[in-house]
Amino acid sequence: MTQLKDKTQKNSGPNNTSPLTVQQLEDTVVRKITKAPLRTTGSFDFDLPPEVLFPYISDPVKLAEWFPLIKGGGGDHDTSCTIGEWGEGSTRTCLTNGMGTIREEIHYWDEPYACVYAPSSMMMPTKDHLAVIIMLLGAENNQSPFTHNRQF
Repeated sequence: MTQLKDKTQKNSGPNNTSPLTVQQLEDTVVRKITKAPLRTTGSFDFDLPPEVLFPYISDPVKLAEWFPLIKGGGGDHDTSCTIGEWGEGSTRTCLTNGMGTIREEIHYWDEPYACVYAPSSMMMPTKDHLAVIIMLLGAENNQSPFTHNRQF
C-alpha cells in the first residue's frame, strides 16, 4: 500500500498532519456510503506539486481549462462543513460535452491530498457510485502522481 506521507506519521486525514491512504479512505469513508463491489483505478503523473495540481483536478472551472470532457461548472458550498469553501457537504457541478450536467456531492475533502464524491446525472444512471481522488506523495522533482478510483 502506498503511503501518502511519511509512514511514521499518524494517518488521520483533515485537521491533522497526514492524509489517509487509499485503503483507509475506503475503510472509513467509502464503505459508510456504498458497499459497491467493483473498483476501477486510473493513475496519472503531473510535473506539479500537490498544492498547485489539486485545484486543477478538483475545481470544475480549472478542470475545464485542460480536460476536454468538461466545459465548465461550479460549486455550492452552502452545506459545506466549511461554509463558503470547498469541503465535505459541498456540491460540485460539472458541465460536460456529451454527458449533460453532472452533480457531485463531496463526502470527504482533504486539500491538497484527497476528495471523495458521489456523481449523479440523468445521462449517467449509476447507483452506489463514488469517486476517490488521492494524491500520492513522495515522487521526485515535484511530480504529483494521483489515482482516481471509481466504486460501483
